[in-house]
Amino acid sequence: MPIASTVARRLVVILALITASAIQPLAQERTKQFTVDDIYASRKFSTGGFRSIRWMEGGKASSYLVTDSAAASTDIWRYDIASGDTSILVRGASLKIADADAPISIQNYTFSPDERHILFTGTLAARSLKTGGNFYIYESAGGKFRQLTNTTEDQVNVKFSPDSKKIGFVRSQDLYVIDLATGAETRLTSDGSDHVRNGNFDWVYEEEFGIIDGWVWSPDSRNIAFWQLDEARVPEFPIVDFLPLHQEVKTMRYPKPGDPNSIVRIGVVDAAANSDGTDGAAASVRWLDIGAPADSTQDVYVPRMGWTTDPNVLWVQKLNRLQNALDLITFDLAGGTSRVVLSEKSDTWLEVDADPPFLKNSNRFLWLSEKDGFNHIYLRDLGGKEVSQLTQGKWDVETLSGVDQERGIVYFTAGISSPMDRDLYSIRLDGTGFRKVTSEPGSHSINFSPDRRTYRDSYSDANTPTRT
Repeated sequence: MPIASTVARRLVVILALITASAIQPLAQERTKQFTVDDIYASRKFSTGGFRSIRWMEGGKASSYLVTDSAAASTDIWRYDIASGDTSILVRGASLKIADADAPISIQNYTFSPDERHILFTGTLAARSLKTGGNFYIYESAGGKFRQLTNTTEDQVNVKFSPDSKKIGFVRSQDLYVIDLATGAETRLTSDGSDHVRNGNFDWVYEEEFGIIDGWVWSPDSRNIAFWQLDEARVPEFPIVDFLPLHQEVKTMRYPKPGDPNSIVRIGVVDAAANSDGTDGAAASVRWLDIGAPADSTQDVYVPRMGWTTDPNVLWVQKLNRLQNALDLITFDLAGGTSRVVLSEKSDTWLEVDADPPFLKNSNRFLWLSEKDGFNHIYLRDLGGKEVSQLTQGKWDVETLSGVDQERGIVYFTAGISSPMDRDLYSIRLDGTGFRKVTSEPGSHSINFSPDRRTYRDSYSDANTPTRT
């Protein structure tokens, strides 16, 4: 036998032995079994880090969730901004109605404005946070925990009133409020149905305009303004549910190009209406006249709506179907008057930005517009006057991050140094003091504290994973 052939055979045997010895430990490791629950129903393989961060005490502290996988418990912790000290606020094991009950699973939590209560809700599938399901309340002082609703009906968009005394929500397409002191539940609307939505959006609004919550408390907690969408004329679209053993066909209202959209109305209802607990408050709803459609499609969008700092003045953005003509309208509920504060038109497209910030003790507000070819910040008043253009240049403001009204400073993000970057900048309300705030290169996502003295920054670049 040739020497080369013998050597080759020996090499094959040696390599086989080496490979076998290497594979054996791997095979032993692979004998460990993981269940479907391990992978999908537990946090066994979750990485560490902060979750569900909330500002507290005006910005002096933050809360966050920490899960102990071994104890199968999630707790709420407090982080002191000045000292860096941490402490437990709420132990998840205590969140149960009776001693024999299992504690609830924390999906979402919200502090009341006075931070005396914590609201626990479920979360629903949506483009951003959408609260829903039955919900619970925790009293921070005494640690009392109780369930506020127990129903199989759909519930969404659950939140505290500004005065912390009530919780409002949508159940089966109607608006309700619960008084926290008495536990009394009040129904505010009564015409919700399979095709009429009060305070809850259809597919178009969630998908096209990125808004989830279809109703807003007035600053004084007395009234609720809400969207009503009538989907009756919108064609139905079949969707196959493949999850059951026997597939089911479900339908949803889905307008294709050229199909009619939902008919939208804006209503205002007294949050104390029918406080005796009786139903049928639809007659007390005040419907606002937003005017006729702006083009031949006979369709109107209301992509944004809210209250000014005056609890009697509501603002509404009205947009045509082609999305190239927009009006900002204010409604004085006390005086019964309305005014078109500004109008914008484009030959192509108008971008709908976040809610405009209204300044306290003033009739002024900030407005983002691309009317000079780039997205910039303008200071305007409710009389319809443009006071000044705060930012300008051949670059776009990405987001209006916050306004420190006490110091008169506006914060925003933009890609001035590079279109790949998003840095935080500031400028004063008088147009002076323009400066770059962040120093690390990359893209910055900013979340300001309520007092605008501290911010949380999540940033990354091509070589740096996201850091907070």
